Amino acid sequence: MLIFKKLIFALPFFAFLTLFFYLLNFFFKDVYLIFGLNITTLYQLIYLAITLSLASLFFIIFCALANDWKFILPVSILGSLLPIAIFTAPSSLIIFIGSFLSLTCTYLLLSNKLKTYLTYSANTLLTPSVKTLAGFLILTSSLAFYFSAQAEIKTNGFKIPDSLIDTALKFATPQIPDVKGESIAQVSLTPEQIELLKQNPDLLRNQGIDPAILDSLPVSNSSESSLGGQQKTIPGSNAIKKSSNDLVKNLIQSQIQNLLKPYLNLIPVFLAAMFFITLHSFHSLLAILYPILITLTFWIFEKTGFIHFEKEMREVKKIVV
Repeated sequence: MLIFKKLIFALPFFAFLTLFFYLLNFFFKDVYLIFGLNITTLYQLIYLAITLSLASLFFIIFCALANDWKFILPVSILGSLLPIAIFTAPSSLIIFIGSFLSLTCTYLLLSNKLKTYLTYSANTLLTPSVKTLAGFLILTSSLAFYFSAQAEIKTNGFKIPDSLIDTALKFATPQIPDVKGESIAQVSLTPEQIELLKQNPDLLRNQGIDPAILDSLPVSNSSESSLGGQQKTIPGSNAIKKSSNDLVKNLIQSQIQNLLKPYLNLIPVFLAAMFFITLHSFHSLLAILYPILITLTFWIFEKTGFIHFEKEMREVKKIVV
């Protein structure tokens, strides 16, 4: 029964740590997902922060109850081996090493507290350790994310996410309803711009765009626009307007990539820093609940007889002059 009490909280730790690594892998497969400006990405980040928080919480509770290297070390090793089954190299190796160091170092810090406390206060003793472990795991994940982003950019180059360009076009251009009632941006080009593109069709072919699309694009009257008049556009279908959006998006993509080409080595650092800040921010919001959850958990333990407290007398050394 004693061994069961010491090991029982290792099970939820394994479960939530596995979920954390599983959700984390989605961001490694698509390093641009962190830029996602949609509700799905927001939910993924929230779930990622929740599983991280619960895995850290259950590991610290497990350590507080077991408080023995014979139990802590095997659980730490098994938990650290999980990334090998989920991630690809080199991310799996980085997370394996980082997770093992995070778990063992956190227990060392907690073990020292458990040996030196005077009065047991679960909230005071355990809450800082939960935050420390979560911080270590976020740092480890960000380091692995850096190498994943570096490999992606080295292989396929850097690409501005379409969601960012779509958002920029949405706010920078007039909105018109399409046939489904949804709002799309109406992009029009001046005759001079279209003529320039016709003279350089290779610019469009390099972006995977058929130069023939220029013949059907909406055209703005540059002379009236300069006088503050209303733009005139050639009537066309919503499909044509969407095609013009695709053209402008690809041109913007190409220009930005050319501007960023000298700084490609710094982009993985920026992406990893952004990932760290985002995940750490979500975790910080959830960390407010740690004291409540820890206090409630140990209150339930005491009331159900899962644990009990003993009072003891200790000698105290005082100075006398």
